[in-house]
Amino acid sequence: MAIDPIRPVKLGRRAAALWRDLVRPETPIDTKVLVAEACRLTDRLDKYDKILRADPMDPVRSEARLAASALHRILNGLSYETHGASAGAAEDPPETSKATTIADEIAARRAARQADAAG
Repeated sequence: MAIDPIRPVKLGRRAAALWRDLVRPETPIDTKVLVAEACRLTDRLDKYDKILRADPMDPVRSEARLAASALHRILNGLSYETHGASAGAAEDPPETSKATTIADEIAARRAARQADAAG
């Protein structure tokens, strides 16, 4: 099997799983580019999480929030692209189990950090 040139190299475990779940050989290039960015953001969030577990007040908190927001927007856009736009739907992008799962995980990590910081 040929390696896709758009796939980022050295992805972490969660980012590699995201790529495997969202990309197929027939996936359009523009979608692959968005998935690649989502994978990079996932890896970056994992690094931020390690930093914030060691020091919940680290200034990287704001960068982590921005990265989480960007990831959420990308995943919602991908969800709309694969479920709504192809069917000609005009409604808002639907929440998917993948987007919800990642968003839930981020929210859970944030709540855990806040609980640790509170005492």
